[in-house]
Amino acid sequence: MKKGDWYKHLFGRIDQAISDEYYYEASFICYGIIEDRLTSLMNKFGIPTARKGVAAKIKALAKVRDGKSEAAFLFADWDGGKYKDKGVMTDIMKWGELYRNPMQHTLGDPRVYKATIGNFHNDNTKDMALEGKRVARELSAAVMRWKKKK
Repeated sequence: MKKGDWYKHLFGRIDQAISDEYYYEASFICYGIIEDRLTSLMNKFGIPTARKGVAAKIKALAKVRDGKSEAAFLFADWDGGKYKDKGVMTDIMKWGELYRNPMQHTLGDPRVYKATIGNFHNDNTKDMALEGKRVARELSAAVMRWKKKK
């Protein structure tokens, strides 16, 4: 199976999970797509992929000055060492900070979670899935634009 066909399948699974109100499933598939796309980019740039987490990957990618990246990912404002405006990657970071990090890292004690995050499970899981789908699709489209420019 080609990778493009696999991604079509995964996005179909996301759509089905959202339709069935399995928002955590949809969100975890989105996160997997985001991680895979970023890891693939790091491999293409020759950046070691041992880095953990999406934020570290994005920061590493933003340190590589590349005209194709500026066009495909909307990177801007090169300061001599990194892009200050991470373009498409900015929305991924926001999704992680607002939804995925609290959901994944603070599920241990529900009393602490509710005290610090609120009633996230009832109020925000659908938004997490919908926004995750949007940013995963946006990143996938940007990666395809970048690959076509090669």
